Amino acid sequence: MVKESDLTPIFTTASGERIMVKKGKLSKWDFRVYYIKKGLKIPRSPKHSHLTIDLYIKYGKNPKLTMKMVEKFRKLLDLIKPIDFFPPKFQFFKPSDAREFKELDSVGIFSSEFLFAYEELMIIQEKTNYAPMTFHRNLLNNFGIKDEYSVINTATQGRRG
Repeated sequence: MVKESDLTPIFTTASGERIMVKKGKLSKWDFRVYYIKKGLKIPRSPKHSHLTIDLYIKYGKNPKLTMKMVEKFRKLLDLIKPIDFFPPKFQFFKPSDAREFKELDSVGIFSSEFLFAYEELMIIQEKTNYAPMTFHRNLLNNFGIKDEYSVINTATQGRRG
């Protein structure tokens, strides 16, 4: 089990979600992303399925705003570059990126600010280890277009799906 003392802090959201990383095993620059929700002590490493389900919960509240958020994530897929250092640094994320999506914070597990920060770190990790990132790209491209079951099924199966 990963302990907080094993992790390198990267960012803390306004709502207290602490995002951290730990050196990974896939490459010299690989890392895993973890977070600790305010009030909890156990580091968690959300999978694509957790983030996808959270986006669908937000989609239920405001489909248009959620799709705008997903579109911003899609654009990051082409902008973010692989890294050759540890710990990773944000290439584009700024807390202000999430302001227009604040309405979505009232539903789901994660704040919009968390999703923007976490998504960027996931893309950096995947660009560094899994270019051309077909799996992640397919998830974002299919969100809101294909049926929820298919997208969530893909997210739960990971790269083998």
